[in-house]
Amino acid sequence: RRATYRFFQLLARLIGWALWRVRPEGRRHVPREGPCLVAVSHESVLDPIIVGAVLPRPLRYLARNTLFGPRGEIRLHGRFLQVLGAVPIERDGGGARDTIRLALRLLEQGEAVLIFPEGTRSRDGSVQRFRRGVGLIARAAGCPVVPVSLDGSRLLWRRGARLPRLVGGPVRVRFGAPVTYGKTTRAEEVANDVRRRILDLRGLRAEPAGDGAGSGAATGGSPSS
Repeated sequence: RRATYRFFQLLARLIGWALWRVRPEGRRHVPREGPCLVAVSHESVLDPIIVGAVLPRPLRYLARNTLFGPRGEIRLHGRFLQVLGAVPIERDGGGARDTIRLALRLLEQGEAVLIFPEGTRSRDGSVQRFRRGVGLIARAAGCPVVPVSLDGSRLLWRRGARLPRLVGGPVRVRFGAPVTYGKTTRAEEVANDVRRRILDLRGLRAEPAGDGAGSGAATGGSPSS
């Protein structure tokens, strides 16, 4: 499985570099081993592929179970998604709490876990409000959080488009220095701080305190959300 992942990672990296002009910066900030939460700004359904292609280690991310097959049944394309690091989650029932528990379980296994704290794709590329789920996970896991600014992927596959563009870009993926938050830090404060760090990577100024985190317990998630 790891060899297959590496093969498709290299293939995606070559495609991203040659066709979409994907340019990563600061990959040295990503811990090479041990648990870490990769918090990424979100623009396109291609974002997990782009981040996974340039991340210097295997990446795991959560996706709704209906992407793997009807009624949660895992078909051939579902197996392929699992090889690429996707983990199926139930969108009904426990909702955010089950998602947080699954993310924590993966982190306990020493994985690098992708999360989109905005919870949905940005239409214009601006960094939206962060939901407090990123803070709940980071605080409970006590692991490094790597802030990542991903800018330009919306131009490759716009919302409403059936297929991505074959040629486009540029796409800039900027990795920030990892940060660890104490268990006494409020989840909203963590969400605000991670968002501020992503804005710093873009050379932007954060809005006044309180504008960065949503009040709900939703975790954010993958493009499937």
